[in-house]
Amino acid sequence: QMNKMDNYLATLSLARQKDLLKTESQYVSLASVFYSQDVPIRAADVMEEGLRRNIISANVKNLRFLAACYSQAQEFEKALVPLQQAAAKTEGGETDAMLGNAYFQLARWPEAADALESAIQKGQLKQLTTVWLLLGQTYLNQQQYERAVYAFRQASQDEERAKQAQQWIQYAEYEKKRHEELGLIKSPAAASKESSS
Repeated sequence: QMNKMDNYLATLSLARQKDLLKTESQYVSLASVFYSQDVPIRAADVMEEGLRRNIISANVKNLRFLAACYSQAQEFEKALVPLQQAAAKTEGGETDAMLGNAYFQLARWPEAADALESAIQKGQLKQLTTVWLLLGQTYLNQQQYERAVYAFRQASQDEERAKQAQQWIQYAEYEKKRHEELGLIKSPAAASKESSS
């Protein structure tokens, strides 16, 4: 209440060392302070310990916070398990979007696409346009140009992000044409000609 965060953090850390943290709120408080003080990996350690000791419940809120700690620390691989667990427990798409972003950061394109598609399907997204843009980039990285363009077109319906989405559409169409010319993918005309013969 006196807003002395350093003292609060030192006191709670000492209590943890002496095994005096006994409640979920104490663990989450300590983790939250580490997180707010830009030490997200220490926050994740505290959350993991609380979960391991069954003091912290593995509910969606706590799992998402643990994943956010790992993501903030750029430990996207470690963020996957809590995000997968949380996504399985939620009806809305926010957690799936976070999972898709973690896969995206790890360049695991097929899993990223699945998670982002699931997020859109579940709905209730605060930043739907961002998810469409990320999905478009995911398909682009897999050279699935038609799907990429479709995702960017959905994003372009947002007036604020329309210009950005249009730039992505132009880039996807340019890349598609370039790959067709290099013979890396078949153009629709060549594909239909092959199937007719």
